[in-house]
Amino acid sequence: MRKDYLNGKMVWMLVVFLALFMATDIAREERTDASEQGKHAPANVFSYAIADTPVSNPGFKIVASNPEPKTIAVSTAEAFVDAIDSNTTIILSSGVYNLSQVRQDTFATGKVSWEDVYDGRQLVINDIHNLTIQGESSDCQIHVDPRYADVLSFFDCTGITIENITFGHTIQSEPCEGRVLCFENCSDIQLINTHMFGCGTDGLCLDGVIGATIENSSIYDCTVELLYITDCHDITFTNCVFRDTTGEFNIEGTDNVTIDRCRFTDLTCAQLFYVGNSTEIVVKNSSFTNNFAKALDPSELIRFENNTYAKNSFAGAEDATSVDVAGEAGDKEG
Repeated sequence: MRKDYLNGKMVWMLVVFLALFMATDIAREERTDASEQGKHAPANVFSYAIADTPVSNPGFKIVASNPEPKTIAVSTAEAFVDAIDSNTTIILSSGVYNLSQVRQDTFATGKVSWEDVYDGRQLVINDIHNLTIQGESSDCQIHVDPRYADVLSFFDCTGITIENITFGHTIQSEPCEGRVLCFENCSDIQLINTHMFGCGTDGLCLDGVIGATIENSSIYDCTVELLYITDCHDITFTNCVFRDTTGEFNIEGTDNVTIDRCRFTDLTCAQLFYVGNSTEIVVKNSSFTNNFAKALDPSELIRFENNTYAKNSFAGAEDATSVDVAGEAGDKEG
């Protein structure tokens, strides 16, 4: 009886062992076939399969490759807002684009959103990369109505280029409390032939920006500051005009700002430059004409090189010929 039991048990164990061996061999063959098929499959089949597969693990993030760059021509404010995306060039036909006339409840993509301000809403562009906004001619303007709204704001963006466009608030009797253009935590910014006018409080706000080039552009008719630059690095202004404003240049906590071949004219403020906790601030090859301020640069943190001065009143002295400009030997009239 005991012998029969042991013989039966051995047979049962042998059957189980053979079944496991056969299952392992079949699985090995299937893996080999799949591997051979993968050698001849298109390179993107696996990525498509992953992209189409729901991900249940919240810690796993699929990073999609950048789409092909695209160019979109627009002629209305709503089409402009709808076209905003990464790797995109938007060409605006000539005319005025009033962003306040866009149906603001239809756009909330995460990339483009509307932020409430005291008297309306302002457009905010978030986390966009490689976007160009270009006017097809110099007769292209982007406006907003609310006095407290920024005309256009960018957050956490990289590779933004704006060209051939004028930005400002619509002309109304009430003063403005909003800014014109604002970039926060952005990098690689280019403004070319871009014009920013009041009644915005600040013509241009750069906050936490790394790398910005502003050329052949202008800021005018602002009420508080021409520029507000804070916690930035590597900012360059070339061939720009700053005029007709009762505000100053405010530069704080910033390194490497170069202002080259620019014109400062008809500015009235307590001091033309307010600079704090900043290094390597240079103003060179520029002209100062018909400006009135109690001081040019009381911080003495700016290096002035090869500039010209005419019909200014700094610290109560007519012209800059009697004003000591730090770092510049012999102020010149011209």
